Amino acid sequence: MSNYIARFITHKDYKCNHCHKLPPDFYGDDGDGKSRTPVIYQEFFEAYEKFRVPWGRPINWTSGYRCLYWNDQVGGSPISIHVFGLAGDLECKSNEELEGLYKCILTFSPELRLGKYRERIIDGKKRKPFIHHDVGYEIIPRLTKKWRRGARWTG
Repeated sequence: MSNYIARFITHKDYKCNHCHKLPPDFYGDDGDGKSRTPVIYQEFFEAYEKFRVPWGRPINWTSGYRCLYWNDQVGGSPISIHVFGLAGDLECKSNEELEGLYKCILTFSPELRLGKYRERIIDGKKRKPFIHHDVGYEIIPRLTKKWRRGARWTG
């Protein structure tokens, strides 16, 4: 079995940091006995690839899919897109790299929902900057208006 679940994305990048699993329906079965990855995950991975190729260098994933337990432990929203397996947090080495990657994503994948988090101190520890990206707008029905295509926020 390949270590990659999509171009540039390994199992380790994407699976839950707690239970080390993929989303429950990741290898879906349409009733024909053949296992396949549902289209919604493929769209998420393709949106990532659209900006990863021009970025031209590896990006460290710190969070992809999260089980409900792990999402609660890390302080995620109870309806976090991470629990659907349609979000990723991408760590940057500096605020300058954060700004460069953010501009790259805006250029090549403007449909993505993006959260930008600059370097900061939390509980006395330095937290590296990161970008949250997701395709929450693909989840139907939408649980909140915040899940709109192209939403932006900073934290």
